Amino acid sequence: MNSRAPSKDGVVKTYSRWASTYDATFGRVVGHYHWHIARFVKETGAQRVIEVGVGTGLSLRHYPAGISVLGVDICPRMLEKARRRQTSGVTSAQIDLQLVDGEELPFGQGTFDAVVLPFVISVTPHPKRLLAEAFRVLAPGGQLLIVNHFAGVRGLRWLEKLFSPFASLVGFESNLDLSALLEGSPLQVMEIRRLRPIGFFTLVHLRKY
Repeated sequence: MNSRAPSKDGVVKTYSRWASTYDATFGRVVGHYHWHIARFVKETGAQRVIEVGVGTGLSLRHYPAGISVLGVDICPRMLEKARRRQTSGVTSAQIDLQLVDGEELPFGQGTFDAVVLPFVISVTPHPKRLLAEAFRVLAPGGQLLIVNHFAGVRGLRWLEKLFSPFASLVGFESNLDLSALLEGSPLQVMEIRRLRPIGFFTLVHLRKY
């Protein structure tokens, strides 16, 4: 989608360096928004969930008992931390963690009731490919949750443009356009809204017909 977006190797290298400090730095920011996952799962009634970009597992505690959650990530070091968090008993959901590339999911069509993409769509080198894979593995009527920063936040556009050329260094695309991402997608838009307190992050709820 953007030639300046990081390569897969670049993503793995970047987040391997960040793994030891992620929870105490960026994790403190995004962790505030993970509760939206619990609400999404409850409202959709999903029983088979895949979270792409599970990272260090900060979201795991938000999954309720009685559901099956597959968390996948491309970075082994981030996934190691997620596995340690899993064994500490942070959730009563049935959790499975696997080293998987979200742009090439090794699962059959219609495998999951819900797909969760928290803070990963601007990290993957090919966001539309990731979205297409999410669509493929969703069962008919399945639903998808994206929580992420997208371009165009009032008052911060200059900052987005400033950081965009450095995407490969910092591990994300700061100038990702939501309209371009969803253009041509077969997914039905259920909800799009800016999240408090300043609207820097956006919640996107989509559904497969």
